[in-house]
Amino acid sequence: MQNQNNDINVNPNSSGNPPPINSDFESQNSKSEELISQKDGMDSVSQKLLSGLSDLTPEQLKNVEEAVKKEREGKSRQTLINAYDNLVEAAKASDLTIEKALAICNPSLANLLKSSKKPTVIKYRNPNNKVECWTGRGRKPSWFTDNLAAGMSEADMLV
Repeated sequence: MQNQNNDINVNPNSSGNPPPINSDFESQNSKSEELISQKDGMDSVSQKLLSGLSDLTPEQLKNVEEAVKKEREGKSRQTLINAYDNLVEAAKASDLTIEKALAICNPSLANLLKSSKKPTVIKYRNPNNKVECWTGRGRKPSWFTDNLAAGMSEADMLV
């Protein structure tokens, strides 16, 4: 059976427009050159860098992009370090700890900075080997059950 529907768009371009031709690429290239030549808000160093990018291969552009990303991350990290140093100085000047200074700045941080877990306390110690200990939580250690089987009481192993 022959397909009667001639209205099917077989163009993979989702917009329904024909694929770009060389003149479209040329117009895009001229737009890029216009952006490079614009002097609004750009210093001469930025303009020179942008104009030099057109001569690079895709692999070189990728390397430049990665280097810029690393540099941006380094600058962001340094900005955070400087902000932390300023906070430490302000906290010291106010006779506060960093935690208290952060809690003043943002009260919701106070709950995050507090430790939600209490430290566990050792409740039992093996009298035969002082290194072995147990908090009384979880599964009983073998030394504990062995000592109970040998006739020792739990009170004998209390810390």
